[in-house]
Amino acid sequence: MSKLFGSVDHTVLVSFLTATLVIGVQAGRKVTSFRTYAVGDKDFTSPVLAATILATWFSGGFLFYALEKMYTSGLRFALATSGTALCLLLTGHVLAVRMEKFLNNLSISEVMGDLYGPVVRVITAVSGILAGVGTLAGQFLVMSKMLAMTLDLEDASATKTAAIIVIIYSAFGGARAVTLTDVFQLLVFSALLPSLGLIIWNGLEDTGEVVRVVTEEPIFSLKAIFSWDSASSYYWGYMLYSLIPGLNPPT
Repeated sequence: MSKLFGSVDHTVLVSFLTATLVIGVQAGRKVTSFRTYAVGDKDFTSPVLAATILATWFSGGFLFYALEKMYTSGLRFALATSGTALCLLLTGHVLAVRMEKFLNNLSISEVMGDLYGPVVRVITAVSGILAGVGTLAGQFLVMSKMLAMTLDLEDASATKTAAIIVIIYSAFGGARAVTLTDVFQLLVFSALLPSLGLIIWNGLEDTGEVVRVVTEEPIFSLKAIFSWDSASSYYWGYMLYSLIPGLNPPT
């Protein structure tokens, strides 16, 4: 049985990575200028934009970290992460509607340069690059762990493979490739994650234990949120911090 599931795992993962790479490279064939590379041809529909924002915002690194914290911290962590969802609403309703005059700019650093001069433009660009490096490191870490566990690759080989896949379709396809692969990934995850949940649920020896943990464990009680102590203040503070709209490069 383990060999069967191992074979299925390999097939699913390799097919997913191959499809992602093919979609990204194919999208890059329509890139004819730096403007097209940076912002696409601006013919994306609202559902496509929503899909790529969700896939970018709730990244693999976030899910990898959030699952562990949700298990160990319960509703307090759920409260903290709710700020990110509200931040998306604030970004859309407060910032995005005021960006019309910047639609011809290719980056937020160019916007900042037009408003405040070249020094601020460089600072914004460098800050965006550093933030991007950190985000990519998280993505590579998650991908390398998945490749190492599923394909029995060494950690170094898995990291290099993950980096090569991401860099190839991003470098050749630009914004259009990233957008289309995000849509593909969101569709795949929307189908596979519920299926995985059902498989795990059906594999539990005692499903009542799950209900017991959710209903009886203190960390999943509403009192954990509204009881004022050092831990609660930390998570409330994190939620308020997450509410602050930001304009990172992908956004």
